[in-house]
Amino acid sequence: MLKKIKIICLAGILALVFVLGISSTSASGKQSVKNLTSQIDDAYGIPGHYSIGINKIKNPKYRLGPKVRVFYPVGQDKPKPVIFFCHGFFAVFYSVYEDYINNMVSRGDVVVIYSPYQITGTHSNRYKTLWNGFKIAVEKYKNILNMDTSRIGFIGHSYGGGACPRMLHHAIVDKGWGDNGSFIYAMQPWFALEMMFKVDSEKIDRWQEIPSSTKVLIQVSDHDRILDNDIAIHDIWDNLGNIPVTNKEYQVLLSVSNSSGQLEANHSVPCTKKVIDGLDRWGTWRRAHAIIKATFNLDPVANELVFGHGSANEVYMGTWLYNSKDVKGIITMDKPYSLNAEIVKRHWSDGHK
Repeated sequence: MLKKIKIICLAGILALVFVLGISSTSASGKQSVKNLTSQIDDAYGIPGHYSIGINKIKNPKYRLGPKVRVFYPVGQDKPKPVIFFCHGFFAVFYSVYEDYINNMVSRGDVVVIYSPYQITGTHSNRYKTLWNGFKIAVEKYKNILNMDTSRIGFIGHSYGGGACPRMLHHAIVDKGWGDNGSFIYAMQPWFALEMMFKVDSEKIDRWQEIPSSTKVLIQVSDHDRILDNDIAIHDIWDNLGNIPVTNKEYQVLLSVSNSSGQLEANHSVPCTKKVIDGLDRWGTWRRAHAIIKATFNLDPVANELVFGHGSANEVYMGTWLYNSKDVKGIITMDKPYSLNAEIVKRHWSDGHK
């Protein structure tokens, strides 16, 4: 019993250290903004005018953890697609991604559900907790917030990025959601678990049950020192054979600099409590907005921003304020390969255990 308590306490301390490390404010106590790049004025990624409401519900599978949060645009009563946000390991507090989530919800287009999961225990239990949080939030607030579960998206980072395929499978196969559009946007993803396994020598391949109409964006960073790009490639991208090339894209955020400063594409790019910069606005916020519009509104401009396969519009990240030259902060790969294998801590070959 004492050993179990020690493990739980240690896990809590590690979680606090992680969250403070990636979401702490600057030395002055305020969030800093790196204004190194120009504004892109086509509206994709620009915050909207709706204020953000937050509803909360306790997840019975995570009784001692933070509550599930449901973010919604106040005063917007029309039917709204549901975005399920799968957070990174340790990031049980939504503040790590608050700017990202607020950016999506402020335009009045969507509801976002944030479901914390345990950092202790097994992968299976974490997945069950994550899914249960999503499920009970929809059950309680679907009618109240006019959620349209025929239109769904799963956005995830790190461990949560790897969980996106399984969560989407739950939603489509187990619940019958997503008939009018579905997508995955996985950022710096960890291993995708529970998608292929054997039962009494019979091979189960859940990848084949994901509809070919599903849109998939995989996004990694060249200076990610935590997870090898190969994990995203071999554990997710290589398993998307039933998704046509027009519905999937592999993007790499690049670390770039000039005389006025640097934009570093690392593992924590989506986390913005410390610094907001061009990689956040035009690398992630812009892509989230675009994949939402491309999936649910069939917006051709938005579609190119996510699935343009390296078109000039897709890779445009604004210009440097210092010299007005283009910021070359993103590339795409039709045949992906790792750009960070020499600097990373966790390689694909290490496995997920």
